[in-house]
Amino acid sequence: MQEPESFQVLARRYMLDDERPHVEVVSFEGCMRAGRDPRCILAYLASLGLSVRAPEDLLRINQIGDEEELSAFQCAEGVAVGHASDGWWLLFTK
Repeated sequence: MQEPESFQVLARRYMLDDERPHVEVVSFEGCMRAGRDPRCILAYLASLGLSVRAPEDLLRINQIGDEEELSAFQCAEGVAVGHASDGWWLLFTK
């Protein structure tokens, strides 16, 4: 099995311009303990009835039919969630 690429490579591929994306790095376990994250991704998924127990569960964002802004990607550091129009990233580390 191939190792996922680093977040740095992933972010570079999806940047629309030469600006550095705004990236917040958070511990997945810390967010789970607190019951929240800086961008309310966990609360959003819970409001849709999607349970998140592991970082990989965040990849369910990609299966939400009418979700146009958020995308989730597996990377070497964990799971990255990006917001298309605002350009921010939330990197949930393992």
